Amino acid sequence: MNRLFIFSILVLFTLGACNKDDSSKQQLPLLTQEGQNILACKVNEQVRIFKGKGSIPHDVGVNYYRFVDQIVISCNNESYEHIRMTIPVIPDSVKVGVRYNFSKSEIINPYASYYKGNGSIVYMTDIQSGFIEFTRLDKSIAAGIFEFTAHYNNDLVKITEGRFDITNP
Repeated sequence: MNRLFIFSILVLFTLGACNKDDSSKQQLPLLTQEGQNILACKVNEQVRIFKGKGSIPHDVGVNYYRFVDQIVISCNNESYEHIRMTIPVIPDSVKVGVRYNFSKSEIINPYASYYKGNGSIVYMTDIQSGFIEFTRLDKSIAAGIFEFTAHYNNDLVKITEGRFDITNP
């Protein structure tokens, strides 16, 4: 009987270990280029997923804008987090597969920012603090990868493993 008891305990322990549910761990979605209206990244190692099309730059959702002299990728969520990446060049001159380095917020350099608290705290990139690379870029869809480190006073935020797949309005 002692052997049966030990065997039963081992079986229950093994079955319990196999049924571990890891679905509560949020993971980044796969890279896509189909206009799924999603932007995802890790903010200081915490997964953030922004979904849905925003209708104006500060709506909840994701946005891709092609202006005459710049491309803007941005997203917002219900917690007042906002990521914005601006590439101030003529959109048709941007090349797919080329990394564009972020630097300070200036008219001639690509830059990125992370807002939290309804825009009351704004983290900005500095010289060579990250990049954006388009894997698809046309008048209807912008898709690619990005990462950057931004600062607010002495506080840093690290945005890593970023990916986006957004339609143009």
